[in-house]
This record gives sequence, structure tokens and C-alpha cells, in this order.
Amino acid sequence: MSSFIATLQIFLLLPALPLAMMSHRTPRARRSRHGSYMAAASLLALGAVMGTLISLSLSLSGEHDIDPLLSFVVPALTLGACGFVVRRGMLAPPTRRHRPG
Repeated sequence: MSSFIATLQIFLLLPALPLAMMSHRTPRARRSRHGSYMAAASLLALGAVMGTLISLSLSLSGEHDIDPLLSFVVPALTLGACGFVVRRGMLAPPTRRHRPG
């Protein structure tokens, strides 16, 4: 069971990193595209949190021996990438000042 959760965590990290790159390359003025990035990042983050909670419960129950690196560091990287996407999507685009005239 713990190897399945670790594999799932890695499969969640794989799309989170390109999603963060695409969010970084997309101008903040394209709010509709960032909205879809934020939705995908939210789903990936939810999966990472659920996997972490399952790994934590398996660890505390003592039934399975888990690898802390795969069980907790990989989801932390996924949450960091997803947090970047959500933060970038929520930031306002830079406003341009027009001079009268």
C-alpha cells in the first residue's frame, strides 16, 4: 500500500512541475488561462495532501514501513509548485500608466 501511495505522489509531482513552468511563462494578463492553471493546481494539491495524510496515518499506525523521503518530501514539492501556480494566478497583472496627451 505504501509503495502505491509513493508512486501516486510521484505521478502527481510530474504534471505539477510543467504546470508551474507554464504558469510562469504565461503573462498574468491572460486571466482565463491562469484560471485553468489554478484549477489544475488545486486538484493536484488536493491529491498530494490526501496522499500525505494516508502516508501519515500508515506511519502512525505502524502497520507499514514507509520511506519518509517519498512520503513527505515529494508531496511538499508538489504543494510548493501548486502554491506557486495559485499565487501567480491570483496576483493582479501589472497596470500600465497612460500619460494624458
